[in-house]
Amino acid sequence: MLEVFINYLSKTPPKLLFIHLFWMIIASCVLSASYIAAFHFTSVLAIYNEVHSVQNFGNNLRAGARKDQEIDAALTNLLEGTSSNRAYVFRYHNGLAAVSGVPFFFQTLTHEVISPGTSRVMQFEQRIPASINMAMSNKFMQNMCSVVEHAGDDRDSQNYWYFQVRNAQSLVRCPIFMQNGDLFGFVGIDYTGSVSTQALIEAQARVRETAAAIAAIFTSRN
Repeated sequence: MLEVFINYLSKTPPKLLFIHLFWMIIASCVLSASYIAAFHFTSVLAIYNEVHSVQNFGNNLRAGARKDQEIDAALTNLLEGTSSNRAYVFRYHNGLAAVSGVPFFFQTLTHEVISPGTSRVMQFEQRIPASINMAMSNKFMQNMCSVVEHAGDDRDSQNYWYFQVRNAQSLVRCPIFMQNGDLFGFVGIDYTGSVSTQALIEAQARVRETAAAIAAIFTSRN
């Protein structure tokens, strides 16, 4: 078989080889499309109809609302259990591609629970570049939590931004990972007043537990 193939390459003109290659590509595409149509068309069509059908909008909306309620309950428990002022979830998502073709990545605040008297910042923290704090992002990628203390004390620190925008003196954030190992987002809590280092250490365990619970909510089918 190898001898026949070598003989074919040696005796066939280059122009004819390109023509044969072109028709082989066309045939492969046709066969692939035929395979999908024969064995997977029904499932693909069902997914398309479910996404685009107005009839399914109500079901999807109710399912999303149920998940939002579960996440809100988990954040409320976290807020109360840590005596913090704000508990929240950020999710990562893609942005526009740069000239080089490499996309920007953003983080968006999707869920927020606040204590009485605490300002809501959800409406301001949409599509924030994920590179805003790479030290924190690097910790997340290593499955580590990030703790910031006394954010308002040093105006030259990159953490001063959290005090300016969120009025957060201290915060704890832990990553959310999906079952396949992808970094999905993070859960965090803010303290607008003084809090001890020991309290922040103890809060990490609660934040990490909440992150795991919210990951399960996001991946649940119902």
